[in-house]
Amino acid sequence: MKKFIKIEIRRIIDSKRFWLVLLIGCAITVSQYISNVLPCIQYMNIYEKKDFSMLMPFEWYSKWIGGEYYTLQSFLYFIVLPLLCVIPWGDSLYTDIKTGYTKNLFIRGKKG
Repeated sequence: MKKFIKIEIRRIIDSKRFWLVLLIGCAITVSQYISNVLPCIQYMNIYEKKDFSMLMPFEWYSKWIGGEYYTLQSFLYFIVLPLLCVIPWGDSLYTDIKTGYTKNLFIRGKKG
């Protein structure tokens, strides 16, 4: 069983669709960082230079993609990205069934 899992993981890592989905996920997170986190970081210098004892600085750590729900990037990350992650595995399963590779695995593998 471990051998089959290693083979499947290797097949997915070598597929182009896996790398496309990974690139899309990285693009979503980098765009969220550029549009939401960087503007908050630039205001941190203002609070360091002057005495704003009564003001609370911007919380750049609360702008991470998992801590917000109102931006397009967080919507894409939590709704669309899991659907995109299914594409490489679904494509692999489809080609295995189409070529008869799954029948070969059932015959060669252990029944348990």
